[in-house]
Amino acid sequence: MRFISALVTGASPLLLLATPVLTLNTDPSSHCAIISLVLPGKVAFPGSESYNASGTSYFGLQGRLGPACIALPSSADDVATIVGTLAKLPDAVFAIRSGGHSPNPGWANTAHGITIDLQSLNEVHVSSDGSIASVGSGACWVDVHKVLDPLELEVIRGKFWQRGISAFSPSRGWACDNVVNFQVVLASGEIVDANDSNEYADLSIALKCGQNNLGVVTRFDLRTFRHGLYWGGNLAYPDSTGEAQLAAYITFKGPSYDPLAEIEQSFMYASSPNGSAYRSCLNTMFYAEPVVNPNGLRPFSDIQPQLFSTMRLANATAFAEELDPGQLARSTYVIHTSVTFRFTPEILPRVFAVWKDFRRRIELTRMANLTFVLTFMDIPTQLPHSRKSFGFPPNSYPDRELFLALFSLHWMDASYSSMITIEARILIRDIEDLVADADLRTHSCMRTGPPGGKIQYADMGKRV
Repeated sequence: MRFISALVTGASPLLLLATPVLTLNTDPSSHCAIISLVLPGKVAFPGSESYNASGTSYFGLQGRLGPACIALPSSADDVATIVGTLAKLPDAVFAIRSGGHSPNPGWANTAHGITIDLQSLNEVHVSSDGSIASVGSGACWVDVHKVLDPLELEVIRGKFWQRGISAFSPSRGWACDNVVNFQVVLASGEIVDANDSNEYADLSIALKCGQNNLGVVTRFDLRTFRHGLYWGGNLAYPDSTGEAQLAAYITFKGPSYDPLAEIEQSFMYASSPNGSAYRSCLNTMFYAEPVVNPNGLRPFSDIQPQLFSTMRLANATAFAEELDPGQLARSTYVIHTSVTFRFTPEILPRVFAVWKDFRRRIELTRMANLTFVLTFMDIPTQLPHSRKSFGFPPNSYPDRELFLALFSLHWMDASYSSMITIEARILIRDIEDLVADADLRTHSCMRTGPPGGKIQYADMGKRV
């Protein structure tokens, strides 16, 4: 569970043509040798302990590609040195990785060139007045909260899997809109600060929505707020409660909506080594105040029967540790893909029905060691100070009006990969067609393709 992923450097052709060329050699080993000269002691080669540790820490198995070498910068200056050198190697193939969260091959690693691993950029500092937390782009959320919790400070973050949607998003908005400054290495190797009040204000806005190909973010300066313990955890139920879960979510989104309450509602399918199936429901819920079993979450906590509950008053560190996907993700192949659409009480059961049809098809294959999850979640509120990073219309209420369906698949056998990928694309196509027919598509930067996949979960098959 890493911090917001570092953004991939994208240099324009004009910039590269204007840069003195060191070599026209396209051999990755020669490029690695050059990087090791300008960054001595911070380049790992195949077979070394550092190389192996970086490779095995990727979120999904398909992220482990075996680059020619791995650069291990420990500061923004190191990153600037690497980027400035690569700008003089126009044939160099490279990738940039922060937490290695993206499961798409090649997005955070390369099989042929240099991978720049930012995990050592993991320092966390709090300003003297406590208003800003400066977080390196390689930091883990658990490590961030271990610094902030003793100070009774919190930041808006991704709850887990870096979604940008946290326990406080319904009341405090998007994680990106709570970033007050980015430290960025440009394609030229220059280190700049990008924020709303300086000459790089446009870059700041672009980083919040555009994500990749704009620079390498090496530090995020985050707005903090005072907060101690709050209510949250996981509540699990048997699969038989599925209809009750949908009814509870519709009630939750109704007139009595409580902006202090946040939930991710998941419907889970898991197969054993012999292919037999287990189904369940899981609600990951939070309430942004130290209130036990608040009314805003009662539609879910009142559902019976229940399998287990971890609901309690705790701090952010405890919740971050609980929600870390850990070894499950790192020992499996992974697909995350999603659709964002306008919410109506009628569309929810229809999306659920399409998912159940998909689940039945998968179950008939008796595929072993497969976990498949459908998760429903809200969209964060749009705050007055937001720079409209996602292009929502003025006076709109995305937290009330929009909705996100996330589909997550984990499997262990590589021979299943092609079939699972094809089936997942069919599922998303069917959901997109359903949403389009209901005229519930979104029209903002939340779209990656018709009718609006969430930008963080645009899989390799998304239409852009």
